[in-house]
Amino acid sequence: MFAGIIAAGSGERLKNVGGGQIKPLLNVGGKPLITWPVGALAHAGVKSFIVLSHTRGVPIQGCLTSEFPHLRFRFLFKDTASSWESFRLVSRELSCSGREFVLGTADAVYAWPEASRFLASAKAFKADAVLGLTSFIDDEKPLWVELDSVGRVTALGAKVQDKRYATSGLYYVTRDLVRDMPSSNQFSSLRAFWAWAVANKRVYGVPLSKAVDVDRPEDIAVAEDFLRLCAV
Repeated sequence: MFAGIIAAGSGERLKNVGGGQIKPLLNVGGKPLITWPVGALAHAGVKSFIVLSHTRGVPIQGCLTSEFPHLRFRFLFKDTASSWESFRLVSRELSCSGREFVLGTADAVYAWPEASRFLASAKAFKADAVLGLTSFIDDEKPLWVELDSVGRVTALGAKVQDKRYATSGLYYVTRDLVRDMPSSNQFSSLRAFWAWAVANKRVYGVPLSKAVDVDRPEDIAVAEDFLRLCAV
C-alpha cells in the first residue's frame, strides 16, 4: 500500500501560532503536526509516501526523514491553486505505483489503530473510492456525508439530511477513479470533486472514531487532549 500526504494548504488561521512556523510543522502533542497522520499510516503498514507541500514547505522533508528513517518518501513542492488540484496531483502520482492507495491530509489527527481499520474496511468494499468519516464535528465548514444501509455515500454537503458524519481527511482511492478524474481546472475545491465522484462512481464511507482537524489555534489544545486520551 502506498500513501500520499497533502500539506499544500496555506494555514492562514494558524500563521500567528508557533512563531510563524508552517502549519505541518506546528508542535502538537510534542511532535510536528504532520508526523501524526504519517505515523498512523505507517502503523497500518504503509512504507512508501508521496508528500505534497507548497514551495515554503521544504523543511518538511528534513522533519519526516529524520522522524521516520525506515520509511520511503518522495517530496513534491508546488503552489497549487486548490485542494482539488493538490488531491488530483498526488493521486495521479500514486496511481503510477499501485492499483489502490490512501491519501491523508497533514492536519488530521486520529488514533493510529483507526488507520488500519479504515484500510481493511475500504478494501472490502471493492469501491472506486472510500471516505474516512467522523461524527466529531468541530469544523466551520464540514463536508457532510450521508450513507445508505451498506455504507455507500448517497449524498454530500447541503443535500445531506441526517448530519451525522463528515469527512475526516482520510481517503482510499483506486487507479480506476484516477483514470477518469476530470482536469485540474474543472473544480475549484475538493468537495466539488467528491460531489462529482458520488454522482458518477462507487463511493463508500467508513465511520471512524474521533478525528480532529487542526485548522484553528484552539484546535491544537483539542487535538492534544485527544492524543492524551487515546495514548498514541
